[in-house]
This record gives sequence, structure tokens and C-alpha cells, in this order.
Amino acid sequence: MSRGASRLMNSKLFSEGEPAGAYLVCEAGVVRAGSMMCSVGACLRFVAQEAGCRELQSLGIKWRGPLSAALRSMTCGLLFFQLFRPIEMSAETAGGQVTEPTQLRDMSTDRPDATESPFTVDVGHVQLEMDVVSHARDREKGIETEETNFGVINLRFGVSPRTELGVFLTSLTRTKVAVDGAISQIRKGFGDVILRAKVNAWGNDGGGSAGGMILDLTLPTAADGLGSDRVQGSLFLPVNFDLPAGWTLGAMTGIDLRRDEGESGYRNALISTATVGHDLTERIGVFFELTSEAGDGRHVATFNMGLTFRIDPNLQFDAGANLGISAAAADSEIFAGLSRRF
Repeated sequence: MSRGASRLMNSKLFSEGEPAGAYLVCEAGVVRAGSMMCSVGACLRFVAQEAGCRELQSLGIKWRGPLSAALRSMTCGLLFFQLFRPIEMSAETAGGQVTEPTQLRDMSTDRPDATESPFTVDVGHVQLEMDVVSHARDREKGIETEETNFGVINLRFGVSPRTELGVFLTSLTRTKVAVDGAISQIRKGFGDVILRAKVNAWGNDGGGSAGGMILDLTLPTAADGLGSDRVQGSLFLPVNFDLPAGWTLGAMTGIDLRRDEGESGYRNALISTATVGHDLTERIGVFFELTSEAGDGRHVATFNMGLTFRIDPNLQFDAGANLGISAAAADSEIFAGLSRRF
């Protein structure tokens, strides 16, 4: 945790009189693993308070003081990291003899780029991928729009050697619209829920290429004006290729089926992406990406880039930026996140 965060933690963040076990962070700025349930309650309570959900605000800990939204989002990320922290255990046979653990494939993530991978999570394992925080800005014809997302979670469940199921959850979305410098609208709340099924067609266990298929179902759970108001679906075909000199190429094409606003039909948006990546060191990687969305209004195109930092075979942090290269795309977006397998 940064020194600035530690100074903020030393201020009055919680209501006076709370028991010691209920504190989310100690004075030195370290999460207390022994009070994890209280910490998760605090995180959920903050999200519920920002989204206007009074039912979840009764989870025990009261936030106080001028704590920035970014810091609170990072705190939630730390909570999820601690909550899903794997425990090393030896595998035993029925006779009590210790055996070698099953060898897992190298962890493959669907983030931080927009191009999904064709690889699936090992059967019996779960992978948490999370946008801890992202912030996008766009300005066009005197109208400035900002969108901030906290805790965008992708949970991936390996259900067979070539199949995984997943769910996307957006904990909190906040949008602000300003016209000629004057704020005209602010909205905040939970986002849509997306259910996913991914099947690997080839290359899951090695080789110079891989391919698969992804089916998404979007459920209209978002607050008004923050997502879809109808059920929608998507079909994507991702591929991956090994290139010379340690580079990799990923590409994806697909159709996003979207409901017409105020009408009974659907319209199709064609999504295409391509990304190249390279490991700079054993721990640090870099990627560059182009994305395109056409068929639903004006053409949206972006150039994306970012870094990954692998802590161990099961934990990776990332950060990056997306830059709009068409008038309809957001001017810029920055993000930071993590991926954890357990």
C-alpha cells in the first residue's frame, strides 16, 4: 500500500466505537486477514451505499471521512485477493500416501486486452479476473462524458478439459455528463450480469495455435441508463497463434446481438479485434491491440496497450490504456486489474 494510502487510513474512516475486530485496515495500512468477514461486509456496504441499495448497507461497518472512490475500489480488490487466496495442500490417496499434485496448464487470462482467449480454465479450478478500477473520458461537441467502473469481475469455472462457464459482475458504475462545463447528469449503480460459456476447439494443451467459441447472454440487471434494458446475446470466435521471437498473436471476431431502443427487434454489431503480446522478462509482459465495432451506429475503433506483471503462476496484475482512433470511440480509458487462479 502506498504512503498516501497509509496516511488516509490513519484518518477517521470508520465510526467511533466500533470493535477492533471490525476494522478493515490497521493503522499501518495492512488488511487484517483475521477479520475477513467484517472486511467483506465493509466492501459490500460501500458498493451498496454508492449504488443506493439500502438493504446491503446494514452489514456492520460504517465508512467515514473523505476517502476517494479509487482508494475504496483498490481496498475491495485487496479484499477479493485475500478472500480467494489459495491454500497449499498436499494431495493424498485413499491409503494416506502423499502424491504429486496434478500439473496445471500455464494460466491464460481473458484480460487485460479486449481480445478473449480460446483457452479454458483447468477442470475443477476457478479463476477470478477483475478490473479493480477503470476510467473513460470522451468529449465531443461541447459534451463531456466520464464513466468510472469499480470491481468489474469475471469469474471463470473449469467444468471439463475443454469447457468453462463464467459470469461477469459489475459492482459499481458511475457516469457523469457535462455540457459546456456544467454537470447535467450523474448516474451510478450496479451493471448488467453476463453469463458465459466457452469451448476450446483445439490447442488447449499446447501447440502453435488454438481456437474456440464463446457464447454470452446479457441479463438486464443494471440501474436505469447504465446498461441494457433487454436480454441480449453474443457469439465470438477467438484464435491464438505463436509468432517468431517469442511474440503471440490473438484475434477475435463475432456478432453482438443488441435490442433496438423503443422497438421490438434486434440489430447486429460486428466485433473484430487483434492483439500482439510479448514477454519482456519472466514476469513482465506487454501487449498492443486494435479493436473495431461496426453495424450499430457510427464505427468505433480503439488502439489499446498495457503491461502485465506476474507475481507467481496463479497471480497477475495489469494496467493499461485504451485510446480512441475514431470519432465515435471514447477519447481515452485507463484501467488497472488483477487475475487470480485457485
